[in-house]
Amino acid sequence: MRTVLIALVILACLQPAILPAEQQPRAVISNHTLSDGDSISFYTGTSMGILIPAGQCIEFAVPEPFKNRLPNFARIKHRKDRAFLGENPSTLDPDSPWLSVYFHNPATDEWVVWQDQFGPEKRSAVCPPNAPKQNTLYNFTEYVGNFPPDRLRVCN
Repeated sequence: MRTVLIALVILACLQPAILPAEQQPRAVISNHTLSDGDSISFYTGTSMGILIPAGQCIEFAVPEPFKNRLPNFARIKHRKDRAFLGENPSTLDPDSPWLSVYFHNPATDEWVVWQDQFGPEKRSAVCPPNAPKQNTLYNFTEYVGNFPPDRLRVCN
């Protein structure tokens, strides 16, 4: 069985999710590069990353050759810009961004969030654009389901 890596530049239990209206995509990204025969990387159009305000999502359209393939894992790169730090950086950040990644099942038209034993959210830390935080969302079939997604959403 071939596995597929989907890398997003900027998956305990199965949990279908209905995304509320405010979480409809703010942008749809289809620009990608083929890393090898089994891996793709999406490009947001800027080396600084793309802003995802609280309660909003960015959608990534899986390219046609990968739509019928079952991924093994996805990797996301994300960061919080220093411009969004509070007045006192030594205190608890009240506006810390937490990202979740949803995968669209075209057979059921449901969005399923990747979630392991620690939950579905990944916290973005303050990082420079050239060294963002990276998370691997592993065990796709165990944590998301046995389907080939046609779209992905990263939501804050």
